[in-house]
Amino acid sequence: MRNQAHSRPQLHVAKLYLMDTSGSMNGVKLDQLKRVLVDLIASGQYYAQDLVSLWSFDAQCRKHVGFTPVRGIGQHWHDAVLSLRADGTTNMASALYTTIGAMAEARHFKKTIVLLSDGMPYPESRDQVLARLPAAQRYHIRINTVGFGEADALDIPLLRQLAAATGGTFTHARALAELSAALRAA
Repeated sequence: MRNQAHSRPQLHVAKLYLMDTSGSMNGVKLDQLKRVLVDLIASGQYYAQDLVSLWSFDAQCRKHVGFTPVRGIGQHWHDAVLSLRADGTTNMASALYTTIGAMAEARHFKKTIVLLSDGMPYPESRDQVLARLPAAQRYHIRINTVGFGEADALDIPLLRQLAAATGGTFTHARALAELSAALRAA
């Protein structure tokens, strides 16, 4: 937890949450994700000046909340999270391309994309996803990845590689308690 009175260097955090909302996330998984995302902002882990953003991807990538200071984002974040719907494919490469570009808004911030997925990129290939790494590296964007669900449904090597290549972390969250801890740590 971050304490508001705690001092740290002036570089604040810009964190973009990129959530897989493909058809395989429908039902319990999406309900659990929504619960964790709503609680995330209220957790006290951010400074008021830190920026957060919420995006989702399936066949398309959607911005739900642009970069907004944590101070005062409460209801807007809550409403955006509750609007998430699951449908379509897992176009991870396109989503990374779009959100890496969006990180340009966050100049003078420590930039992180938190990528959560419960599956494998489709219809795009692993190579198309990995082709996004040079741009993330060039703009000093860390990608923390969270694989949500059973290991046999995930491309764990891909999620590990995205994280490792950008100085990020990979976490495998099999259940709700692990998901909450993974997103707080990411």
